[in-house]
Amino acid sequence: MKKFVIMVAMLTISSLALSGCMLNQKTRMIKFSQKCSQYGFKKGTQAFARCMQKEEVNWDRSFQKSIDSLEKWNRDQQRLQQPRMSCESTKFGDTVSTTCR
Repeated sequence: MKKFVIMVAMLTISSLALSGCMLNQKTRMIKFSQKCSQYGFKKGTQAFARCMQKEEVNWDRSFQKSIDSLEKWNRDQQRLQQPRMSCESTKFGDTVSTTCR
């Protein structure tokens, strides 16, 4: 049951992240254009084009960080699901006996 809950949570988080982050390119370009204009760059200039490129790179990095974070969370959850093993060693003269549970 716990695995099922974690899987549903992962799918939900992934879906939300992808739907929220994957704005279509036209929408992103409009947003970036507005930001660059607010920064004072004039459309049609090289400075404006560089600003647009920088915004796209920043968006790509942010998106990749989100994906990396989700993947790390998933690995951590899988690691937590692994059964714990405990071993005990006892020495009898020259012999060592180890029991793991």
